[in-house]
Amino acid sequence: MGLVKYNITERDFDRTKSDQYELSILFGVDSFAYLIRQEQSRRILAFRSVELPKSNGDYSQKMLRAVQEDDILRLNLIRQLHIAWMSPVCSLVPERLYNPEAKSTYLKHLTELPSDFECLADQLPQLDTRLVYGMPVNKRDAIVRRFSPRAEHHISTSLITEWAKTPGAQNDRVVFAHFRDSRVLIACFEQGQIKFFNTFGYQDAKDALYFVILAYRQCVWSPIKIPLYLSGELTEDSAVYRQLYRFVKTLSFYHSSSLQIQAVGPALKSVPSYVFADLLSIGRV
Repeated sequence: MGLVKYNITERDFDRTKSDQYELSILFGVDSFAYLIRQEQSRRILAFRSVELPKSNGDYSQKMLRAVQEDDILRLNLIRQLHIAWMSPVCSLVPERLYNPEAKSTYLKHLTELPSDFECLADQLPQLDTRLVYGMPVNKRDAIVRRFSPRAEHHISTSLITEWAKTPGAQNDRVVFAHFRDSRVLIACFEQGQIKFFNTFGYQDAKDALYFVILAYRQCVWSPIKIPLYLSGELTEDSAVYRQLYRFVKTLSFYHSSSLQIQAVGPALKSVPSYVFADLLSIGRV
């Protein structure tokens, strides 16, 4: 199945009660992660994160093979299911400039789009913008056919939606950075408006630091004055955190406002909630 980075299940998870559960799955470039919650109480029952072998094989076959080896996803019993994609090709477009017939034009300045790319768009009404992103057709079709989700969107859409609701984003200036799959998603907010957004792939901690500082510079902000909130699969012991700690004065981990203390059982308390902040945000768009 690949490298299992997190695999936590609460003792009260009951497969026979799948009609009472909600499943959120994030599909990355070479990974997938998911969270299962009790629909009414919002209690988290399971969390799993898997990194797939980095090979040149067909993505859909590799991913579906890993899903088939997963004891929970293989059964596909949970019908209240939401999917998010971590596509590296994405861009924010102001609503007033958005043309649904020309979605590809917003992405062509980022990269040369392959012929098998499908252009999709998510609406962020609270920010009056659209997030346009590209997905390989075979990759998306294989996953959608396999799971028949209630909804799907780019993970940046749900993270930005979540971040925009925080007091810091509404009333002040703040920077958010989310790390997963050697990529960082960065958004800067000022007085309820998004000032900067982009995603970057990085190879080492110095690359990650460069991209975060680049976001500050694009906004003409000082990392000495403006706080940075981190989330994703990193720790205080990581090289990325240590690099950021040297240059950003106010550095904190982000904890989702949608997570109530009683929603975390004894098993999952071993993992800080910022690690799965992206999964918590899925379905809240």
